[in-house]
Amino acid sequence: MKIADSLIIPAPRQEVWDFLVDFERSALCMPGVVALKVNEDDSFRGTVEVRVGPIAARFSGDGRIEERTVPDRFRASASGRDQFTGTSVQIDFDSRLIEVAEETRIDYEMELQLRGKLAQFGQGIVKATATQMTQEFVANITRELTGEESVTGKQRSAGRIVFDSIRGRGEPSEKS
Repeated sequence: MKIADSLIIPAPRQEVWDFLVDFERSALCMPGVVALKVNEDDSFRGTVEVRVGPIAARFSGDGRIEERTVPDRFRASASGRDQFTGTSVQIDFDSRLIEVAEETRIDYEMELQLRGKLAQFGQGIVKATATQMTQEFVANITRELTGEESVTGKQRSAGRIVFDSIRGRGEPSEKS
């Protein structure tokens, strides 16, 4: 399943880049990350807790930073497994940072392969969960870099995103 989007962070590109590649800081902004260790050879090991629909999972796995082109592009891949549900995940992530005025637009594309119990929920719910996690990540980065609340638009609750995705609506509802 492919997930792609563009996000705006109200900070200059170099500042956003420096923050994102400071994994000890940026990992704290990612919802669900409970452990991360980055090695000198650009490999990493981590644990992420996530809830998809009614099921909670704790994925442990490994990854590699495939490319860093300062301050333009970042590519990484990772795979992990949740022992409780027997679900495995493979992620290939590619992002580009583009300076727009005094802000940074991040265009990203993620190829996500999910196998096991959580895959049964279908693409709509999985995409909604990934979208919600990304929105929280951007809001957290914005707060870290600016000391303010996110100004990138109306944030929807995870429940509202799932509800809208099931109904086939990609846009926020009036009740969000």
